[in-house]
Amino acid sequence: MSRPSFPNRTMLSCLLLATLSTSAIAEIAIGEPQPDGVYFDGFDPPVIYQLDDGEASSNMGPPSSFDPDMLWGNYYTTDPNGVVITRLAVAFGPTFPSLASGPVTFWLLDDPDADGDPRNATALASVQATPNVSGNTFFEVTIPPTRVSGAFFVGASAKLLGGQDRPARVDGSNPGNNSWFFYAPDIAAVINDLASAPFGSQNITPVNPLPGAFMVRATGSGP
Repeated sequence: MSRPSFPNRTMLSCLLLATLSTSAIAEIAIGEPQPDGVYFDGFDPPVIYQLDDGEASSNMGPPSSFDPDMLWGNYYTTDPNGVVITRLAVAFGPTFPSLASGPVTFWLLDDPDADGDPRNATALASVQATPNVSGNTFFEVTIPPTRVSGAFFVGASAKLLGGQDRPARVDGSNPGNNSWFFYAPDIAAVINDLASAPFGSQNITPVNPLPGAFMVRATGSGP
């Protein structure tokens, strides 16, 4: 979305303030979105990176034969208006989270060659948190503002009970060609070399075999 052309930001602020009552001004925080979609400080609203439409059709997890650390996520091409990533959001299946399984790690990864294959991705930022929601409600975390370029990956990882935990929520109405997952004993140990993970969905065929897009999102802002 192109930025609106204002003759002068100071003049605009004065005009806005002149049309608002004192109480209305107190209720509007700088940076909050306004009804016309333009932020009160003059900047465009954030870019939401998503592949899903907000409704899941299934949940994915490991088979019962092993208990892996699972990493799942999506690939995104960087939008010029959303080059600084500030928040990550993931929807979880109803059989997860389990507090006994420990926290989830939320990852932002660089795609150095912009080829959509996470096997040579490198970690840019990560945070840990324990989700307290499931279903189509997203659990959101804040990360240090991190600049991306070209393309990037967003993912989440957790140590799971095979055949029981199904944390990765899938929107089957959207293609899964930009979604991927990996199994490893310890994802953090291979995060900068996912090609060495014992299993990765990108290793099966050139076309990702997933039944849909993971409900994994990111929020970015402009330069």
